[in-house]
Amino acid sequence: MRIDLLMEIFPNAKFIHIHRHPYKVVPSTIHMWNTVARQNRLKGTWKEPSVEEVSKGLNHMINEIRNSFETIPVRNRTEIYFESFETNPVESLKKIYADLDLVFKEEFEGKIRNYLSGLSNYKKNLFTLNEDDKNKIREICSGQFDHYQYPH
Repeated sequence: MRIDLLMEIFPNAKFIHIHRHPYKVVPSTIHMWNTVARQNRLKGTWKEPSVEEVSKGLNHMINEIRNSFETIPVRNRTEIYFESFETNPVESLKKIYADLDLVFKEEFEGKIRNYLSGLSNYKKNLFTLNEDDKNKIREICSGQFDHYQYPH
């Protein structure tokens, strides 16, 4: 959320925006905050953030990123869907490199594939949203659904 400052300090910086479906981000963020709270609170109670609260924060952040991204020269910015990156990381990285006019070397691809082979047993957290929560997220983040063409 400090793209303007980063561009001022590093005028030739390259920016990659990896965006993800709000139905995945919101419950994951709630889970993260609950985990952090459990690990770091000493006394007192923790109030779990609501779907509405997290959705509003996400929407604000994405709007700020999108607005700032427009000020970055095209050759210095790229966007990619997290889901594309997740399903095809090598091709996604090649696209990122091409968009940013960077050289993607074969030896780098080998290192990426080697690293990825070590992640074969990784299991992501899975979250289920009820229809009310989906509706709240969709209503608050409607601009993101439209802009990125996320399925409802």
